[in-house]
Amino acid sequence: MGTTLGTLSNLAIYIGLVVLGAFLGSRKALRSRPLVWVSKLQFVALMILIVTLGVNLGANDEVVSSLGEIGLSALVITVFAMAGSLVALTLLRRFVLKLDRYGLPRGSEAAREEEAHQAGKADNSLTLWIVIAVVLGISGQAKGFVTLLLPEKVRILLELIPLPASMSADPANTRDFNLYRYLKQLIDGNDVSVLIRVAEELTSLMEILQYYVPALQDIVTGMRSALTLIRRYLPEDLVTHIYVDEQPEDAGNYVAGAVTLSREDVNTGGFAFFKIAPRSTGVRQYWSQETPASMTAEAAKNFDFSAKVEVDGSVLADPVVTYTYKRVDSLFGGLFESSTTEVPTEPGRYTQTAVVGGNYKAANISRTFTIGAPALLN
Repeated sequence: MGTTLGTLSNLAIYIGLVVLGAFLGSRKALRSRPLVWVSKLQFVALMILIVTLGVNLGANDEVVSSLGEIGLSALVITVFAMAGSLVALTLLRRFVLKLDRYGLPRGSEAAREEEAHQAGKADNSLTLWIVIAVVLGISGQAKGFVTLLLPEKVRILLELIPLPASMSADPANTRDFNLYRYLKQLIDGNDVSVLIRVAEELTSLMEILQYYVPALQDIVTGMRSALTLIRRYLPEDLVTHIYVDEQPEDAGNYVAGAVTLSREDVNTGGFAFFKIAPRSTGVRQYWSQETPASMTAEAAKNFDFSAKVEVDGSVLADPVVTYTYKRVDSLFGGLFESSTTEVPTEPGRYTQTAVVGGNYKAANISRTFTIGAPALLN
């Protein structure tokens, strides 16, 4: 009995608070003012409510131990509730309300007009939904890499639209120039700061061509929206290189999103993180030059302390290698000495370590060398 009274009293409090809020909101003094803070307060209160509910559930051992069973039950209830609603709605529409699939009375003039309108529609399935995948490199060698991956049907359509070779960056050596190659010419290798100009130039050309190829209308909208989104959310101080239909190859972490564009609507169709690991198979590094037993400070300035990196027997022209130097002849074997990336020139004994980075990974190599005092070398 006490529990029932407590529940009823709580319900009375809830209803009273709703009535009080409705009464205050109906006052002319409040209705005449923009209540911007209300939505923010609702959001904060909702977040607090969700967190407290989570804490309450997490503290209940019985609930935690039964999560699998609860989740399965919720899934079954949801599926059957949706299926039951669809079946009931279909039966109600067809046999009780006598409506067609457009919600119009069967046999009416409006229903026949709607059927004729749907039958006469052109097939715009090619560009009704345009999915543009955007891949952004956020760390490692991949940082700053951005690519737009177009659907194959869109790419084929753009390739079928010829353009004069004079629009190419290299007209003398260009054959079969088309709209797709022009798109890559405008975007490939550019950074965020020029995207707006690129978007305007690209869309202005497409808007002219869409009178001859109506299917370009949605592509124009899609490309403009995608480029504007990238321009808006990528910071200008981030060094970026943007491409079209270039697969990510550099090692590092990426974030990918599929943007679905339909007319003027933009919806996120997917969002994921992935990583490309550095290649380690067939990769090795070794010193370009062996250090002598001892060298002078002057000789150290002219010595080649670099390492070479080989991939499948071929030496990389510009490998990413980090070098650190640490003095080891000081107190406790250099325990309290800090490492530096600068080549030492002071007399002493040092350890050099080379670490391969970028798109490749190999075992670190180290060596010890001595820079002698001039008096000791005479």
